[in-house]
Amino acid sequence: MKKIGIVDEAVRETARLGVSRALVLGTSVTMRGDLYPQCLREQGIEPNPRLPEDRIEAMQRLIDEELYQGATEASTSQLLAACRKHVPDPAGTAILLACTELPLAFPANCDDASFEAEGFRFVNTTVAHARAALAEALGTAGEPGVRRS
Repeated sequence: MKKIGIVDEAVRETARLGVSRALVLGTSVTMRGDLYPQCLREQGIEPNPRLPEDRIEAMQRLIDEELYQGATEASTSQLLAACRKHVPDPAGTAILLACTELPLAFPANCDDASFEAEGFRFVNTTVAHARAALAEALGTAGEPGVRRS
Protein backbone atom coordinates (compact mmCIF):
# COMPACT_ATOMS: atom_id res chain seq x y z
CA MET A 1 0.00 0.00 0.00
CA LYS A 2 1.33 3.45 -0.83
CA LYS A 3 2.02 6.18 1.71
CA ILE A 4 -0.80 8.70 1.91
CA GLY A 5 0.24 11.89 3.67
CA ILE A 6 -2.16 14.52 4.94
CA VAL A 7 -0.11 17.42 3.55
CA ASP A 8 0.13 15.81 0.09
CA GLU A 9 -3.60 15.15 -0.02
CA ALA A 10 -4.47 18.62 1.25
CA VAL A 11 -2.28 20.20 -1.41
CA ARG A 12 -3.74 17.91 -4.08
CA GLU A 13 -7.26 19.03 -3.08
CA THR A 14 -6.13 22.66 -3.09
CA ALA A 15 -4.68 22.29 -6.60
CA ARG A 16 -7.94 20.70 -7.76
CA LEU A 17 -9.69 23.96 -6.85
CA GLY A 18 -7.57 25.84 -9.39
CA VAL A 19 -6.44 28.56 -7.00
CA SER A 20 -3.14 30.39 -7.20
CA ARG A 21 -2.71 31.11 -3.47
CA ALA A 22 -3.33 29.35 -0.17
CA LEU A 23 -3.49 30.34 3.47
CA VAL A 24 -2.70 27.59 5.95
CA LEU A 25 -4.51 27.85 9.27
CA GLY A 26 -3.86 25.38 12.06
CA THR A 27 -1.93 24.93 15.26
CA SER A 28 1.05 27.16 15.92
CA VAL A 29 3.41 24.32 14.98
CA THR A 30 1.70 23.87 11.61
CA MET A 31 1.51 27.59 10.88
CA ARG A 32 5.18 28.14 11.73
CA GLY A 33 6.35 25.13 9.78
CA ASP A 34 7.69 25.00 6.24
CA LEU A 35 6.10 21.74 5.05
CA TYR A 36 2.80 23.14 3.75
CA PRO A 37 4.44 26.15 2.02
CA GLN A 38 7.04 23.90 0.40
CA CYS A 39 4.48 21.40 -0.90
CA LEU A 40 2.16 24.17 -2.10
CA ARG A 41 4.98 25.79 -4.07
CA GLU A 42 5.83 22.43 -5.66
CA GLN A 43 2.28 22.41 -7.06
CA GLY A 44 2.51 25.99 -8.33
CA ILE A 45 0.43 27.45 -5.50
CA GLU A 46 1.88 30.42 -3.65
CA PRO A 47 1.39 30.23 0.11
CA ASN A 48 0.31 33.41 1.85
CA PRO A 49 3.07 34.92 3.96
CA ARG A 50 3.42 33.49 7.45
CA LEU A 51 1.09 35.31 9.82
CA PRO A 52 2.54 37.51 12.54
CA GLU A 53 3.25 35.77 15.85
CA ASP A 54 0.30 37.38 17.61
CA ARG A 55 -2.08 36.06 14.91
CA ILE A 56 -0.55 32.57 15.14
CA GLU A 57 -1.01 32.61 18.90
CA ALA A 58 -4.59 33.88 18.50
CA MET A 59 -5.35 30.95 16.16
CA GLN A 60 -3.86 28.53 18.68
CA ARG A 61 -6.08 30.03 21.41
CA LEU A 62 -9.13 29.75 19.15
CA ILE A 63 -8.36 26.06 18.65
CA ASP A 64 -7.51 25.31 22.29
CA GLU A 65 -10.06 27.44 24.11
CA GLU A 66 -13.01 27.71 21.74
CA LEU A 67 -13.22 25.07 19.03
CA TYR A 68 -11.91 22.25 21.20
CA GLN A 69 -15.19 22.55 23.12
CA GLY A 70 -17.23 22.74 19.90
CA ALA A 71 -18.03 25.56 17.53
CA THR A 72 -20.07 28.58 18.58
CA GLU A 73 -21.18 31.61 16.60
CA ALA A 74 -18.39 33.56 18.29
CA SER A 75 -15.67 31.07 17.34
CA THR A 76 -16.91 30.87 13.75
CA SER A 77 -16.99 34.67 13.57
CA GLN A 78 -13.45 34.85 14.94
CA LEU A 79 -12.21 32.38 12.31
CA LEU A 80 -13.97 34.25 9.50
CA ALA A 81 -12.55 37.57 10.75
CA ALA A 82 -9.05 36.09 10.46
CA CYS A 83 -9.85 34.97 6.91
CA ARG A 84 -11.10 38.43 5.97
CA LYS A 85 -7.98 40.03 7.41
CA HIS A 86 -5.46 37.74 5.73
CA VAL A 87 -7.08 36.79 2.40
CA PRO A 88 -7.23 39.79 0.06
CA ASP A 89 -8.33 37.65 -2.93
CA PRO A 90 -10.94 35.10 -1.78
CA ALA A 91 -11.68 33.96 -5.34
CA GLY A 92 -8.06 32.97 -6.03
CA THR A 93 -7.14 31.71 -2.57
CA ALA A 94 -7.93 28.51 -0.71
CA ILE A 95 -7.85 28.42 3.07
CA LEU A 96 -6.50 25.14 4.38
CA LEU A 97 -8.10 24.14 7.67
CA ALA A 98 -5.06 22.19 8.80
CA CYS A 99 -6.27 21.19 12.24
CA THR A 100 -9.09 18.82 13.16
CA GLU A 101 -10.91 21.47 15.22
CA LEU A 102 -11.06 24.24 12.60
CA PRO A 103 -13.64 22.54 10.32
CA LEU A 104 -15.97 22.36 13.34
CA ALA A 105 -16.68 26.05 12.67
CA PHE A 106 -18.60 24.90 9.58
CA PRO A 107 -20.80 22.02 10.77
CA ALA A 108 -22.72 21.79 7.50
CA ASN A 109 -19.46 21.07 5.66
CA CYS A 110 -17.58 18.81 8.08
CA ASP A 111 -17.74 15.91 5.60
CA ASP A 112 -16.49 17.91 2.60
CA ALA A 113 -12.87 17.87 1.45
CA SER A 114 -13.42 21.36 0.05
CA PHE A 115 -16.30 23.79 0.30
CA GLU A 116 -17.28 27.42 0.02
CA ALA A 117 -18.59 29.46 2.92
CA GLU A 118 -18.98 33.18 3.48
CA GLY A 119 -17.24 33.90 0.16
CA PHE A 120 -14.15 31.82 0.98
CA ARG A 121 -12.93 28.48 -0.38
CA PHE A 122 -11.85 26.05 2.30
CA VAL A 123 -9.99 22.75 2.28
CA ASN A 124 -10.65 20.37 5.16
CA THR A 125 -7.28 18.62 5.27
CA THR A 126 -8.55 15.79 7.48
CA VAL A 127 -11.35 14.83 5.08
CA ALA A 128 -9.04 15.09 2.04
CA HIS A 129 -6.61 12.74 3.79
CA ALA A 130 -9.26 10.28 4.97
CA ARG A 131 -10.91 10.07 1.54
CA ALA A 132 -7.58 9.39 -0.16
CA ALA A 133 -6.80 6.65 2.37
CA LEU A 134 -10.22 5.08 1.87
CA ALA A 135 -9.88 5.20 -1.92
CA GLU A 136 -6.49 3.50 -1.64
CA ALA A 137 -7.83 0.84 0.72
CA LEU A 138 -10.78 0.12 -1.57
CA GLY A 139 -8.58 0.08 -4.64
CA THR A 140 -10.44 2.98 -6.25
CA ALA A 141 -7.66 5.59 -6.06
CA GLY A 142 -7.04 7.16 -9.44
CA GLU A 143 -9.91 5.39 -11.21
CA PRO A 144 -11.87 7.44 -13.72
CA GLY A 145 -15.05 8.80 -12.24
CA VAL A 146 -13.88 8.35 -8.65
CA ARG A 147 -13.61 11.72 -6.93
CA ARG A 148 -11.49 12.25 -3.90
CA SER A 149 -13.59 15.10 -2.56
